Amino acid sequence: PRKTIRFPRGTPSFLEKAPGYAYLAVHYGWALGTLFDDAARYEGVIILEEDIEIAPDFFDYFTATAPLLYQDPTLLCVSAFHDNGQARYASDE
Repeated sequence: PRKTIRFPRGTPSFLEKAPGYAYLAVHYGWALGTLFDDAARYEGVIILEEDIEIAPDFFDYFTATAPLLYQDPTLLCVSAFHDNGQARYASDE
């Protein structure tokens, strides 16, 4: 069952008006905590939303860029997010 979120004083009004964002944040916190609380459990993690369509070279991209994370301690992550990754702006050809 969903827990009721009680907003403390000073909470931004958009969260009180649309608490779905707050519930989503709690869910992400749980999911990411589950993945990263035991650092030895996974060598790497790729996080996708359920409706994401990936490019044919998606896994090749992460295979090629993952070593950068081990070589450069200043990097936090590798991302394939791109606002313009839509058919009218990009293609697989």
